[in-house]
Amino acid sequence: MRLVPLFLSVLFVAGCGGPDPAPPPRSTTSTTTTTTTASATGPVVSDHVGASMGAVDTVLGYCTPGLPGERTCDWAGLSSVIAEVTTGLRPGGPADLTAAVDAMDAAVAAFAPCAEWFDSGAAVADPASCDQAWYAMTSDWEKVKTAAHWP
Repeated sequence: MRLVPLFLSVLFVAGCGGPDPAPPPRSTTSTTTTTTTASATGPVVSDHVGASMGAVDTVLGYCTPGLPGERTCDWAGLSSVIAEVTTGLRPGGPADLTAAVDAMDAAVAAFAPCAEWFDSGAAVADPASCDQAWYAMTSDWEKVKTAAHWP
């Protein structure tokens, strides 16, 4: 019984008797804002188009035909998001971005006959043209990202 008050007083002294922690350092960084206008280095992608570009980038990596594992990838969904991105990047873009978007649209059109091959994860018979069309489309996607100054 006498140990309980002694134990509590030791806890109190240990918890309250230590040195005060140092205050957190002051931050010298400034906050920045995001705009959707052109900058000196090129176009700035709007938040909406940037989110769609992130989705396309993820799906192109995750849904690469022939990768092992169970995936739920469908061409209709991917092509609609790509169309949303290319439509969002078109208005008022510089010539290199317009050329990259045009090339991406052409690559998507060239890949469209391979929808069944893509949806199956390359499990159905692979016409050699589908594999080539996939790599051409992903290469054109990289050109769009570069022209849009998007990571």
